[in-house]
Amino acid sequence: MVQVKTDDRMRRPKTMSQRLALAVGALALAACGSESGADTSGGELDPNLKQDAQAEVSKLTDVPESRELVPLTETPPPGKTVAVITCPIPSCTESSEQVTTAAELLGWTTEVIVNEFTPESFASAFDSALQINPDFVYYIQVQPETTVSDQLQEFKDRGIPVIANSPGPDTEIGGDSPTVGAVSYTLEAGKEIGTRMAQVLFADAETLDNITLLYDPGSPAYITLVNEFVGRIEDAGGSVEKVEIDQTDVGNALPGQVVSHLQRNPDTEYLVAAQDDMLLGVPDAIEAAGLSLPKIVGQTPGAHTLKYLENGQQMASVVPDAYAGDWDAIDIMARLSIGQEVDNNQPYGNMMIATEQNVQEVPSITFPGVPDVYKDA
Repeated sequence: MVQVKTDDRMRRPKTMSQRLALAVGALALAACGSESGADTSGGELDPNLKQDAQAEVSKLTDVPESRELVPLTETPPPGKTVAVITCPIPSCTESSEQVTTAAELLGWTTEVIVNEFTPESFASAFDSALQINPDFVYYIQVQPETTVSDQLQEFKDRGIPVIANSPGPDTEIGGDSPTVGAVSYTLEAGKEIGTRMAQVLFADAETLDNITLLYDPGSPAYITLVNEFVGRIEDAGGSVEKVEIDQTDVGNALPGQVVSHLQRNPDTEYLVAAQDDMLLGVPDAIEAAGLSLPKIVGQTPGAHTLKYLENGQQMASVVPDAYAGDWDAIDIMARLSIGQEVDNNQPYGNMMIATEQNVQEVPSITFPGVPDVYKDA
């Protein structure tokens, strides 16, 4: 959890209605006071859409509980091994730590393999997992499924269940597919995240022009939420300039690339990131370059990016219970290990929206109830 200082608590609103009023009021004031030079010739926002979005944003400013689970019918056998294929950015590192913690509660071990966002590295990671010959495989899909189709088929032939984190829209889940389950940014979760990100803009904006979106086109994890976000903005009469980035540049070359983009596009009003890790170092680089900060929106903040919300450098972030997905993965494996039917092989939890007004309440890892509901189940 984020640590809250005593004086911060004393200054914070005491009731839910006060918190909701502040959150929506801050967004509305930001819109009224915008001097970004946005083009008002097109993309004007429907007032009814704006009002509806403000209501939805208000509902999501409190921290939700985790979802409930159906209890296991028996204790899973100890001694299982899980191969975890992950990536080097902070959210991936946290994900592998969570799944390792969850596995240890069952007396299981994990073998963590880090790939470097290239097709060759991704395939090599799967080859390494085949050499381990684990009981289960858990992977974050940072490359198309076709990149490792042969390895996935080999896992299926060996009877080793595979679970994907953040599958692409073309990844088949369940049935005859080698991938028996999916967690975190599943198809439905991705759509909801993209919807909530769009609603944040609807709640704040007067026009829907001058929006820049950062995303890595090579990562299937972002496809669904990006398509949903862009589609909703366009359906509302706006437009989005999609800027392709390489996740290997996160925290090093990427901040400078964003500064260069803003220098070429000084009317940019909203800077939206497909994942908050992409913002690492970005607000500071923008300010160091003497530029005015655009209104920054992202999703899945970590301890390293929550500071941008605290400092007022970032306007909002959608917060899905992403790391509960790691616990969901082990939960699915636990049920499979005892032959219990999995009632939901693509689970995802609740969401909230973080702003400067409620950031001190945002859990840095998982929502309340995790891991307790998993231990109880």
